[in-house]
Amino acid sequence: MYTKEEKSWILQDWANSAYSIMITTAILPIYFKSVAANAGISDSLSTAYWGYTNSVGTLLISCLAPILGTIADYQFFKKRFFSLFTFLGVACTLSFMFVPYDGWLMLLGLYALSLIGFSGANIFYDSFLIDVTTNERMDRISSAGYAYGYLGSSIPFITFIVLKVTGILPIEEVTLVNIGFLMTAIWWLGFTIPFFKNVHQNHYLKKAKKPIQASFKRLFNTLRQKFVLTERLRYF
Repeated sequence: MYTKEEKSWILQDWANSAYSIMITTAILPIYFKSVAANAGISDSLSTAYWGYTNSVGTLLISCLAPILGTIADYQFFKKRFFSLFTFLGVACTLSFMFVPYDGWLMLLGLYALSLIGFSGANIFYDSFLIDVTTNERMDRISSAGYAYGYLGSSIPFITFIVLKVTGILPIEEVTLVNIGFLMTAIWWLGFTIPFFKNVHQNHYLKKAKKPIQASFKRLFNTLRQKFVLTERLRYF
């Protein structure tokens, strides 16, 4: 069986995986094309803009991750960063509902921020694994989170598809898409609540007088050691 902390960690994968399929894969890419077309943007150009936004968002979070990761090693920082990025992602996902039907640029901007929120939260979510379980159970808990993530992403997606295909709700397409955005935000935030309540940072460094400066120093030392190790391995 799982402990309360382990269940809460697993449930977080159930929560945020809805974003992966509903926003990045199923709903938003198609909806963005429609919004861009309504604003007079050609199909090829809107596809390019979507690709650029994904690239910039991914690049930005990739650059920030090592810096934020070293800062988060200090006491209390990891949970704060996780919460910050989670609320950013959820808030931007919810904000999609209020974008005008020709507001393609606003939609892209919110998507970029939501992607940063989702990716950033996942960085700190993964790092909490050592705080919720033992080394012996780590593989089992990680696998369970992965499996429940697939289930968690499927339920809101299937619900949305059923609503769309059956037409059970007499509403316009745009309204249905907005319901999908709302469903994703509520699902993500709602199932993250146990994580907020039960998961805590048990492994940490004591807070330094200048944590940001100390974090950069630790990061550069790590990179230097990696460079030295790489140079040594060249001789084997």
